Amino acid sequence: MSEDNGTSRYVVQRLNPLEGAETWTDIATVAVPPRTKRKTILEKALIGDDANAGAYRVVDEESSRVIQVALEEQPPRLKIG
Repeated sequence: MSEDNGTSRYVVQRLNPLEGAETWTDIATVAVPPRTKRKTILEKALIGDDANAGAYRVVDEESSRVIQVALEEQPPRLKIG
């Protein structure tokens, strides 16, 4: 969990089943006091969203961060035989 000024930040995601593939869509990022229960985090996240029945998950912000990956060009090597 990412702690900032005495609060923890979580990302709430909703499961979107699509023709055999499951995808998770970010619904909200919530800042709450440390050690807040998941139920309370979900309630806070779904206040502004049209709260539909379905599968949701709460992920701490640190675990859900996007990490960019880039490939580097390899320098050419001489190969003989």
